[in-house]
Amino acid sequence: YDERGATLYQGNAPQEYWQIIHRTSGSINSSARDMAKFVHFMLLRGSTAAGPIVSPESVDRMETPTTLPGNAAGIRAGYALASYTSGHKALGVAFHGHNGGVNGGVSELVYSNELGQGYAFMINNGNGAAMGQISQAIKDYLLRDAKTPEIESPALPAQYKEIDGYY
Repeated sequence: YDERGATLYQGNAPQEYWQIIHRTSGSINSSARDMAKFVHFMLLRGSTAAGPIVSPESVDRMETPTTLPGNAAGIRAGYALASYTSGHKALGVAFHGHNGGVNGGVSELVYSNELGQGYAFMINNGNGAAMGQISQAIKDYLLRDAKTPEIESPALPAQYKEIDGYY
């Protein structure tokens, strides 16, 4: 890290590098090239130029949230296996990926199977609002020609009717 890592900043103050060792939040320690290769790997459904590494079914499972009541009713948004699935401006396109941060740095890795495209970026400032703005701008660009589809909302079981809606 001392040779190749970026200096992280919180505001204008440099932050000391620290390794998160107890869970998978932040501290991926990847280069932009590594992250771009991983986006490509996911778009190829678990394959590389040398051949498959993970089955397409395993990638499907990694992308499929199953923990919330809405998931059982067919809603595909939410957190899956170290990956979240979300939409953007109700355009009917699913984005898969993960983001994270440490003091002084944030990153995001996202791809869309429908678009066949994805992106990864890192900034050396702990400004989550900036990360959100960058992410929105990239998704807006990727969806610049998309048309809003007619979407039929799945019906939730009766016991969830009072919390039915969009979140």
